[in-house]
Amino acid sequence: KRHLKVQGSLWQILCIVRSVRGTVFFMNYRMWHFRGEYIFENTIVRMQIAICDDEKSIGLILEEKIKKLLPDAVIETYLSGDELIASGCKQDMLFLDIQMPGKNGMETARILRQKNERMVLIFVTAVEEYVFQAFDVAAFHYLVKPFSDEKFEEVVKRAVRSIKEYSENQLDEKYMMVQSG
Repeated sequence: KRHLKVQGSLWQILCIVRSVRGTVFFMNYRMWHFRGEYIFENTIVRMQIAICDDEKSIGLILEEKIKKLLPDAVIETYLSGDELIASGCKQDMLFLDIQMPGKNGMETARILRQKNERMVLIFVTAVEEYVFQAFDVAAFHYLVKPFSDEKFEEVVKRAVRSIKEYSENQLDEKYMMVQSG
């Protein structure tokens, strides 16, 4: 889909693109008229993903799995909720452990939700007892370790669709849509 926003002599088109490898990213094209010439530029905004788990080995495994599914995504890893919060990072998707030293995953999620309501939050934990509390922080999914590669892929693909749909809905409210054949 392409969305066109006209503002004076500035034309802005935002494309949500799915690459051959299935990666979703956003392309922002801007064109404006200046001194008789049209100036055209584009930028790519890649999906921002964070992993927060106090076990470094689990973080590396998750990062590897995500890179296979979303090779163009920008992935940041954190070893604690405090470190994640201090980063100020605004991620599109967050994989969050619950049992961690310092702030646990639920406390971390509550704080992050106040700053980023649209983030897709996926808990990845070994304990089932917090599943109902996950609703309080609007978790997208709750994966209990160990989980299959198939289940992980299913959840990530649904999360990407959710992010894409949210982005399209936000743009539909602000932009006029132009579709090409």
